[in-house]
Amino acid sequence: MRLLCWLAVLAHTGQPYLSSTGQHIYQGDGSQGPTEEEASSYLSWLDQAFCQAGNREMVTRWDYITDITEAHEEAMNEARLEFQKIKKEASANLTGFDWDSYSDQDLARQAEFYFSSGSNITDEMLMEMNYLQTVMESTYSTAKICPFEEQGEGCVPSWELEPDLVEIMASSRNYEELKYVWSAWRAASGNKYRQQYLDFIAINQRAAQSLGFNNLQDQWIERYESEDFPGLIENVWSSSIIVDGRERSLELFYKHLHAYVRARLVQEYNEQGADIKQNGFIPANVLGNMWAQSWGNIEEMVKPFNDTSILDVTQEMVDQGYTVQQMYELSEQFFMTLGFEPMTDTFWQLSMMTKPEEREVVCHASAEDFFKDEDFRIKMCTAITHADLVTVHHEMGHIVYFMEYSKQPFVYREAANPGFHEAIGDTMALAVNTPAHLQGLGLLPSRDHKDTVKVLGNEVPKDDIGYLFHVALDKLAFLPFAYVMDSWRWKIFTGDIAPENLNAEWWKLRENLQGVSSPVATSEEDFHPGSKYHIPANVPYIRYFVSFVVQFQFYEALCARSGQYVEGDPAKPLYLCDFSLGGETTGQLIRDVMADGFSKPWQDAISEMTGSPEMTASSFIKYFSPLYDFLEQENTANGLCIGWGDDCEEKASTEAEEYSTRKRELLEFVTQADWEYYTSISDESQEASSDAAKVLAAFEKESWKTIFTQYDYEQFENEDLKRRFKIHSILGLPALEAEDFSSFNKLVSDMTSIYGAGKICPFENQGCDVETEGLTLEPGIEAILADTENRSWEELSYVWTAWRNATGRNMRGKIGEYVELSNKAAQANGLADMGELWLDPYLTDLEADQDFRGDLESLWTEMSPLYMSVHAYVRWRYRQHWGEEKMPNPAAPIPAHLFGNMWAQSWQGTFKMVSPFPDEPSPFDEVDANLIKQNYTTRRIFELSDSFYASLGLADMEMCYDTPCGTEDTPENRDCVHQNPMIEKPDWDVVCHASAWDLYKPGNDDFRIKMCTEVNLDDLITIHHEMGHIQYYLQYKDKPLEFRGGANPGFHEAIGDTMALSVNTPDHLQQVGLLDAVSDSEEADINFLLTAAMERIVFLPFAYTIDQFRWGLFNQSIPLERMNEVWWQLREKYQGINPPVMRSEEDFDAGSKYHVAGDVSYIRYFVAHILEYQFYRQMCLDSGNFVPGDPAKPLHKCDFSKGDLALLAGQRLKNLLAAGSSSPWPDLLEEMTGYRKMSAQAILDYFAPLAAWLEQEIVENDIPVGWTQQVQDWLQ
Repeated sequence: MRLLCWLAVLAHTGQPYLSSTGQHIYQGDGSQGPTEEEASSYLSWLDQAFCQAGNREMVTRWDYITDITEAHEEAMNEARLEFQKIKKEASANLTGFDWDSYSDQDLARQAEFYFSSGSNITDEMLMEMNYLQTVMESTYSTAKICPFEEQGEGCVPSWELEPDLVEIMASSRNYEELKYVWSAWRAASGNKYRQQYLDFIAINQRAAQSLGFNNLQDQWIERYESEDFPGLIENVWSSSIIVDGRERSLELFYKHLHAYVRARLVQEYNEQGADIKQNGFIPANVLGNMWAQSWGNIEEMVKPFNDTSILDVTQEMVDQGYTVQQMYELSEQFFMTLGFEPMTDTFWQLSMMTKPEEREVVCHASAEDFFKDEDFRIKMCTAITHADLVTVHHEMGHIVYFMEYSKQPFVYREAANPGFHEAIGDTMALAVNTPAHLQGLGLLPSRDHKDTVKVLGNEVPKDDIGYLFHVALDKLAFLPFAYVMDSWRWKIFTGDIAPENLNAEWWKLRENLQGVSSPVATSEEDFHPGSKYHIPANVPYIRYFVSFVVQFQFYEALCARSGQYVEGDPAKPLYLCDFSLGGETTGQLIRDVMADGFSKPWQDAISEMTGSPEMTASSFIKYFSPLYDFLEQENTANGLCIGWGDDCEEKASTEAEEYSTRKRELLEFVTQADWEYYTSISDESQEASSDAAKVLAAFEKESWKTIFTQYDYEQFENEDLKRRFKIHSILGLPALEAEDFSSFNKLVSDMTSIYGAGKICPFENQGCDVETEGLTLEPGIEAILADTENRSWEELSYVWTAWRNATGRNMRGKIGEYVELSNKAAQANGLADMGELWLDPYLTDLEADQDFRGDLESLWTEMSPLYMSVHAYVRWRYRQHWGEEKMPNPAAPIPAHLFGNMWAQSWQGTFKMVSPFPDEPSPFDEVDANLIKQNYTTRRIFELSDSFYASLGLADMEMCYDTPCGTEDTPENRDCVHQNPMIEKPDWDVVCHASAWDLYKPGNDDFRIKMCTEVNLDDLITIHHEMGHIQYYLQYKDKPLEFRGGANPGFHEAIGDTMALSVNTPDHLQQVGLLDAVSDSEEADINFLLTAAMERIVFLPFAYTIDQFRWGLFNQSIPLERMNEVWWQLREKYQGINPPVMRSEEDFDAGSKYHVAGDVSYIRYFVAHILEYQFYRQMCLDSGNFVPGDPAKPLHKCDFSKGDLALLAGQRLKNLLAAGSSSPWPDLLEEMTGYRKMSAQAILDYFAPLAAWLEQEIVENDIPVGWTQQVQDWLQ
């Protein structure tokens, strides 16, 4: 006899059931729990109480969703709270029931699930939970955004999710519009209630734990009755199974679909600048759906064949005059054919089948069970469309499910598991949507001729592939999204996702499982999961994953029962089966399962239908088998990566190796052309060098576009490969469009030509013909500056000014375009401005929260006291030399023309003017004399340097200086120099600037030095420096090309300078026989250290200033119209210098330095000067030649090549060099020095005796330290 929930409460056995709220509950006698008979009576009563409360809740909910008003919302919330309280009290009472001991297992099952439906939290918490959910749902449902064309300040949000945004996401093909709508919706919805969601989940967690669950995840998955339900889902998704004799998986099938669709989206959107990676994630805004959960709306863009039509009978329905009523009657007839009862009178009377005009409603289609009589309804704003015809059948599938299990107790009036309800509706829709069924309805014409495509040797109709592709865009594409939705929430519930990482972990899952990425930058200010309704509404989502899998199991069973599918028969494939043709016999198979509701475990239910208790992807894959084969075939033929991230690692590795092979060949070609130009200057060699560079740049850009930007390399498991791709992620200037790249190169060429052609008239002949009588920078102008001590103030001021007039002033007009094109290059690399591009080699290896520019400022702050002391002492001595008339203010900045250097970057040229102890003999003068006296040749100096490296256990470098070439200008000698090192100035035009070269020959055995060597100490030091570069090349020569470089741009320079510090010590010079004796006097030490400080310490603020200035130009914090003013403000701030003459905005004084004209980043030299002392200090410690606190072994006297422990120091250096750039530079710095960050401590240790002496001098002579601000006095 049918149980009618709305009847009066059944009589009971005398036990009172009344609670303080007026509800009937069980009150035991205080001794033991209720007997099984008492429990049965109580559960019978609960069944009716739940039905009554459920009906009240449903009635008020229906009122609200079909007529959205505040009154209806309030009534709905009250009814919901009332039902929650009843459930809560039922759970509290059932705590005393020992259902595990019941002999009646059905009774035990009812008790268990009635208990878990409630909670034991306070009413206040229930109310707060409901309030939070209402607020979130309300925010979601009322969210609006500004139209794309009207976005910006002052716009009025008017676009709603439905229909506006849904339609735009479905139909727009404008990438920027899609990105805007996608992002704006998330800002208007989920981002608004991130904290409320966390608060809401916290209450739900407590509610679950109050029932004995470990967490909310356990409660959510309880009704799946599986020992490891998350593991089951993972297994269904990723495990391989044998289908049609081949190993397959849902995950791999999805990745094939993803790869196929991605390739087409690349073609469509990358022309719009979307930058979709060919082997990476798909941006979530281009898949035709706000959440990328279904891809059917982009079918026209991505379908396999242009000559097949998309399955859509909408127009035929319209042409035949279909009505909404007719669609529902058609659906009813479908179910009746299978033996189901017709819809009830209440259904036809009370369902909302079309959208009313007079009120606001929730249009989202749904089927509702009112737990009373035969009251079952559908709510849907039905349109005359193919999609809605299928949806009507789906929703009616829910209705027939309600009707079949309506005889069950309330606790069983559910599907066998939460996924079965959706699966039943979709199973019906699979049959309805087949061409055969639609043809039977007269909505689709028969296909007499079928074009075919060969798939794995079989002829398959194109229409079949197109149809399966159409279904897969809905069914297959949805699966990983559904998996993500609850995987993310489960991880929150179990504590595996921390509140501060909600959004990052959401995108991590979406990338890993779905292969989609956010089209915009994200942060933890965002709450993108909340943009999907089921998150604020707290609707578990894994049911849909389960549904999409088991519906195919149901479908296969029904098709087999109907005879419309015969495994192995190509005339009756699974995907074309309309099982309704099997009639009531077929329907009976599923009706029995539906009638059981939740009364038995779902494994039993599915076993009744399919013969197996397992949920498996076998039927799903079997259904799509021809499409699976087709996608495999096409993707393989097109060389597509199947998947993303580490799925593409093998392909990425192959392409990287192919790139390296070709790149080395090109580098050999280009470097040889450059070498021939630098060692034999001519128009022809310059053109050959330029042409070779263009070939390399074109190759690099093409490789960047087609290889290195086409992978989500951060997902790679191979750390070396990941790093190689990371290095290539920034291309640099070649990322510019060809026209801009050409313009940029011409611009820089023009500026360097202005610089290179710079000439000035001699001071004594200022009206000269500058072309024939003018002085060039080298050697003419530099010779004057080197003789500063013997030149007049006026001549030095004239030379300083004239050089700037000839160079920087003439290129000022080009700086605006230079900045614009530089920033375009940076933006083409995905960075904001060129300053960021220049800094990227340093930043890329740092932790996200590390501030490199802040670190540089901190380093300078550490160094500035020493610099200011040197500055104060030098200024004091300059005033003594030049007189107080020229330098009246003892605390003023130093005029910039006095330093013996055009840019005041080195002050060593004026050391004799300021020498603390002029009578102390200079060891450096003695070395120069001894080099001549001992008949040193150029080759012998190189051999001396080679022996220095050998003493440290490092590689022999004879190849870099060993040359048979002569210097006489003959064709033979020119050809010889093209293939050998050049260590002396030949009798033809060459670029003399010393440099070390890797020629990238196949055997990695051709490394050369180019240098016009003079036999003196300066060149001896330079040779050791350049051979430091050669040693670096030798040590990392067998690394992949990407790692054949310094750990960061400062490392290479630092290595050579580290060697120079050791070689330049008097101890070393004496050890190699170039000094007769070493003075141990304090005077000698102070002279030595001040000489070094006037080169190394004073360079630091200049190096820092020159890039601070350009960073400001690039990020526009320095206006172009004030750039010369700011240049001098920076020079005064950091260097304490002023111009010697008035300056204006007609000038561009920064342009008087080659690196500004030539577009060369300069911060590498600042970094190198810091690192060299850190490296030097550690090698001195290793070799035992520096002992902190031991006055006999101070740092500045250390020659680390001396002693038994020199090999230990050499091994540490060798390890650093051999690593190249294969590891993050902080890691290599730590291995070398023990510190992960650059530190000024080593340089301060080195100069500590000088700092102490300067402090004493400053106090004794009352020398002002620091400088007054006077720069504005020099600016017009």
